[in-house]
Amino acid sequence: MKSEIRKQENTKSNHKLIGILVIAVTLTALLLPPTIVYVNNKKNSNETTLNNIDLQTQTSQADCLNEAYANYEKSWKAADKDSDEKVSYSDGATDITTAYYDKAISCYQTHKTHDSDSYITDYQAKRQQENDKYTAWLQSSKQPTYAPTYSNNYRSSINCRSSSIGSSTYTTCD
Repeated sequence: MKSEIRKQENTKSNHKLIGILVIAVTLTALLLPPTIVYVNNKKNSNETTLNNIDLQTQTSQADCLNEAYANYEKSWKAADKDSDEKVSYSDGATDITTAYYDKAISCYQTHKTHDSDSYITDYQAKRQQENDKYTAWLQSSKQPTYAPTYSNNYRSSINCRSSSIGSSTYTTCD
């Protein structure tokens, strides 16, 4: 009798286990597709959000760079007194150019995109080249110029002339 009761309990237990498995499989089958769709939509939403943020950053960066260039052009035109589109070092060409490079570097640092670092490096190199050229110009403009000077304003009263006849040269002084 005890063995029959155990068999019945085992059978009931097996039926319960099978019932629970059927319910679990059914729920999984019903819930799996919407879960997959939700996860995919969440992933696409995150990518879209990241793309929108990147697009906003690029737009802000472009606006900043446009403003920097507009200021550069305005300063350049103001310094170009003779309208030949050239500004000398003495009229502030280096200050105008380096101010533009500084502003461009700032734009790339503030509105950072995937290629900002390479542009920052490029503009830093250009800024340094501009400073080096200005320094060289400044040093060359300080070089002394030699002109004959007379310490006592003495002039000779002798006047000499040279003339050539054939391969001979004659000098006459008065």
